[in-house]
Amino acid sequence: MTISFPIITTTQTAEQTPFDGASLGIEATNLQDAVYYLVSSGSSGLNFEYHTVTAAEVAAKQFSLLKDPAGSQVCLDIIEGTSQQPFIDYAISGRIVSWDGLALDGVIEEGDIVRCIYGAQGLGIEYITITTAMLADGHVHVEKEVVNAASFVLDIIGGCQQYPDVDFSLEGKKIVWKNHPMEELLDEGDVLRVIYQSTN
Repeated sequence: MTISFPIITTTQTAEQTPFDGASLGIEATNLQDAVYYLVSSGSSGLNFEYHTVTAAEVAAKQFSLLKDPAGSQVCLDIIEGTSQQPFIDYAISGRIVSWDGLALDGVIEEGDIVRCIYGAQGLGIEYITITTAMLADGHVHVEKEVVNAASFVLDIIGGCQQYPDVDFSLEGKKIVWKNHPMEELLDEGDVLRVIYQSTN
């Protein structure tokens, strides 16, 4: 769920490495999710769902989560695709994830696998639209205090995951990309998705 990094080869990632989390009581189907769970000492309150879209769901343009998300905060990624943005690409109403009339309408197909990440109190999920001022500053602040920097996740919507301490650095509540590889990727209007444990 969090950071993709090489495991055996330069092309095999933690997200692609199967992990039998159920046998250990961990909600994880790949090594990446298991690492996030263990790093957070199992207290992150995160739920991971890997949902294979059916023909009926494509027609209905919606599917249901297994649990109730706290605060309607649900992150959605298409496996082997990109990160998606709520209220633009998809919408959440209770347990229902829908895309009727939104950017994913006509994009999601039968057999697609979507990963939904959602949690309880203490989970911070923010979508930050990059401005010219932010680009000039080379950094931006998240809203809440970060409890566990090791479990901080940053994606560029429609792009790729970023590696902490490589593509960017985290200094308290500040995400810094100046003098990091991420600096070359960002343009005005880009949207960052950050997921982290917070104090409230």
